[in-house]
This record gives sequence, structure tokens and C-alpha cells, in this order.
Amino acid sequence: MRIAAVTAAFPSRRVTNDEIIDLVRARNAAAFEGDLERTLAELRMNLQLSGAVERRWLAAGERPIDLLDRAISAALHDAGVAPDDVELVVYVGICRGFTEPASAYLVAHAFGLRRSHCFDILDACNSYARAVFLVDSLFKTGAYRNALIVNAECSMVGKGQLDRMLRLPSSAHLEWTLPAFTVGEAATATLLRADARPWEFCWDTAPELADLCTAPQDGFEGFCRMTERIGRNGVRQFTSYGTELHARGGKKMAEVTSKLSVARDQIKIVLPHTSSRLPWKKFAQTMRFEDLMWYLYPEYGNIVSASIPAGLVTAQAAGRVEVGDRVVAVTGSAGASFVALTFVL
Repeated sequence: MRIAAVTAAFPSRRVTNDEIIDLVRARNAAAFEGDLERTLAELRMNLQLSGAVERRWLAAGERPIDLLDRAISAALHDAGVAPDDVELVVYVGICRGFTEPASAYLVAHAFGLRRSHCFDILDACNSYARAVFLVDSLFKTGAYRNALIVNAECSMVGKGQLDRMLRLPSSAHLEWTLPAFTVGEAATATLLRADARPWEFCWDTAPELADLCTAPQDGFEGFCRMTERIGRNGVRQFTSYGTELHARGGKKMAEVTSKLSVARDQIKIVLPHTSSRLPWKKFAQTMRFEDLMWYLYPEYGNIVSASIPAGLVTAQAAGRVEVGDRVVAVTGSAGASFVALTFVL
């Protein structure tokens, strides 16, 4: 399998940490329990420690479909593939406009991909890696020759969503709400072609960590064995014990990466998940990857399942990686799952 084209589209609005602080202040001042300004100072410190500088959000008039248009049109052009030749569309990631049908069908309809088989994969931040892993397996069966993997991670879309994401009723809520203030937005498109080039994937899982990061729907209580951490911010709100998730998952990240058969001196670049830079720096030190890491998080925030393709796009644009180079990507996801993968671009 090889990447025939990979593209990314980012919103035009840049949101700094100062703007986040101002937005949180405005949305919580009337009902905050405790010292709001002291809590905002703590929030600012935590954002700085995480490495966050800014993130991209949709500006007024921008829509997820506009980002998808830019990403998909560019990917088809770069790969030299006509819409009718796209055999498979996989929509990945958290953000979507529909529970039914699969978002991939709406993408295929919008962009004239009339002959595409369609389905979605939902595995939080690891949705993209899961899709690539599955497409590689499908290529080996001979069922498909090309596939388009797309996502539009736009977490602030929807009536009241901005208020929900920036809700902070008390200082205690920082423990399970801080990651919400780091979220960015992006759309990506990756055109994969069947090829003899091998990819390697090393996976691990830790379902015992499933209650550390949740975004529940109505009636979620009937679909799980409840703990006090599941859905702590409420229905349709993001709850994430990010510090604990990184602390407990850090060892898993190193373990899956150590299982890759590639030698360090063959690796040109390492693409980490776009979460807090601090634990990834520790990972880099453990793996002796300090000079190989490519960090998107400081400028783009946590772009969820768009992390790997957007990292590849920006690294190529910066001249850090080119065709023929070996890439390693390492991501972790709510659930929890962990993957290290490697391929030659």
C-alpha cells in the first residue's frame, strides 16, 4: 500500500490561549463556584505547560464541508484520480453531522464519488490509524485498488457547542475538563493505493481506562457499567482526565513503538498524536527520538483523528520529509488504544 496523496485543510481563525481564557471567563463568570480569576490563572499555566500556543477554529461563514472540499479536491488532483475511480470512502473521527447514514455516504454524494463503497470508523483519536490498518487488509484481499480516507474534526460546530466545550463551573472541573480547551479543528483526505510496499502496525489496548475520556449521548447510562468519571460533564459534553490518561498510557506508547521492526537510523520523522506536548517530550526522551519528532500541537491544538495526516502534510510542506523517507506515527486514543505504525512515503 502507498499514499498516492495526502492533504489537509485548516480553518482560518487562530485562537490563542489568551482568547481561550477570555472566552472561559465570559461564559462562566455568572455561575462559577469559587475564585474564577485564580482558576483562570491555573488554566493559563496548564495550557502553557502543555505546549499549547494556539488552535484553529472555523471562522464565521466557514463550514466543515468547505474544509472537506479543499482537502478532497486537492487529494484527487494530486493523485490523478477521477471521482468515478474512487472505490472506497472511509469517514473517520469523532466529529460528524449524522448518526445515520454513515458520513462516508454524505461525502461520496457531495463530491460525486458515485461508485464508492462507503462506511465509517469511530475509534476516537485512533480512527484514522484503524482505517489505514483496515484498508491495508482489504487491499490484500484484492477487493479494492484505491481508497479515500477523510475526516472533518470540527468540534465547535453546532448550536451551543462552544458554550458546552468551554464550560467550567468550578476549579475542580479542570481535572476532567482541561483537554477541552486545547481542541483544534481540521479536515484531511488521504488517497491510498494498493501496492507491494509493506506497512507495519503494532497495537495495544487498555479497556480498563475507558472511563477516562468520554463524550456521552442521551441515555448513555443504560449502555455501560457506570463509574463516577463517565460523562462527568454531562450529556453531549467532553469529559477527559487527560493527565491520568497520558500518565497511564505513556508506557503503552513506548511499548508499541519498541515492537516496530524498523531501526532508528532508518526513520526520518516521527509523527505523534496532537495532544499535550509535555508527555510526548518524555516519550521522545525514552525512545531517543528527540531529533525526529514533528509537533503540530503548539500551533494547531488537538486535532483528534486528523493528527497523522495533518502532521504528514505540514512536515512535507516544511521539507522535513519527502517521498522515499520512512515515517513512524504513534497515537493513543480514548478507550484506550495505542498504535505505532511505520511506512515509506
